[in-house]
Amino acid sequence: AQSGNVIQAGINIAKGDFARFWDFAIPIIFFILGVMTRGFYSPYLMKRRRFDASYLLLVQWLGVTIFALAYGLGLKIPVSFYVGIFSYFMAIQYDTFTKVHGRAYGSIFMTGNMKSMSANLAQYIITKDKQKLRSVGIYAAL
Repeated sequence: AQSGNVIQAGINIAKGDFARFWDFAIPIIFFILGVMTRGFYSPYLMKRRRFDASYLLLVQWLGVTIFALAYGLGLKIPVSFYVGIFSYFMAIQYDTFTKVHGRAYGSIFMTGNMKSMSANLAQYIITKDKQKLRSVGIYAAL
């Protein structure tokens, strides 16, 4: 999720361009905070016998909506903070929704899903295992 930001942050550190470094480091920091938020909030909700995904989905929806409106209305915040805020909410999304029909999937990145679909298709062609074909359909639908 943050590979490009890590690479760009490293390049800018190597160049000594610390101002540009922060343009890429801020989204990384926000992403880490998003994963940590989910890590702290889910056990809190589970202790209260509440389904964490519903609450976390609401938090994401509200956050993304508020900041998209703020951006659209011209609120002057550095772009790296907007990207960071969206990274925060996408980290929650990425960490909360990890399986569909018992199969691991990427909820915001498609490369892994395409890899899984292709690998299952190859296995189906070789083995004619109907479960592999079912997996192909699930990954294709994502």
